Amino acid sequence: PVVKYNSFDNPETPNEFSFEQGYVSSDVPYLFSHNWWGSTNFSYIEDRIVDFRKDSNRAVVTFTPYLAGFHLYNETVDLENTYWTGPLTQDTTWDSAMGPIIVFSSVTVMEGVTLTILPGAIIKMMNAASIYVKPGGIIIARGTDVDRIVFTSASNSPSPGDWASISYINTDYDNFIEGRKRAD
Repeated sequence: PVVKYNSFDNPETPNEFSFEQGYVSSDVPYLFSHNWWGSTNFSYIEDRIVDFRKDSNRAVVTFTPYLAGFHLYNETVDLENTYWTGPLTQDTTWDSAMGPIIVFSSVTVMEGVTLTILPGAIIKMMNAASIYVKPGGIIIARGTDVDRIVFTSASNSPSPGDWASISYINTDYDNFIEGRKRAD
C-alpha cells in the first residue's frame, strides 16, 4: 500500500496512525512517503506512527521523504541517502564510501532482501534504534582485521545502551556478522 501527498496533522490525537494486529499484514511494508505530518521533525513524526518499531506484530511503515510543509509537493525533507529508517524492500549495500551510515530509527530487512555491509563501514545508531531481520531477510556483514565494520552510537557522548540491537526475527537463513566492533 502506498499513501502519498496527504496532510496528517491532528495535534488532538497522540497518534496519526496505529496499525492494529489482525487488520494489516506485518509482512507488507506500508509506504507513507511525501506526506505532511505537521512538522519536519523526524522524531515527532515517528512517535505519531504506531507500527513495527513499537510492536513487532504490527505493519512496517516508512514515511521518508516527507513534505516540508502543507501543500509543498515539490519540497521534501529527503533523509534516505544519509539516514536510514523503515523497511528495506530491495537489496541494499552499505559501504565506507557513503560516510557514516546513520540508522535514525529502526531498519527492517524484509523477506527476500539482503542487506550487505562492506568492510570499513561505520554504522551509527540513533537512540533506541535497531536493525531487524524478518524471516527470509538476510544481513551479511563481514569485516576484516584491517577494515572492521563498526556499530556504534550516533551520540556525541556515546554510552552503553544508546542503541537497541540487531535482531533476527524467526529467521533460519544464513546471516553473517563477522569482523565487527561494537562501540558504545
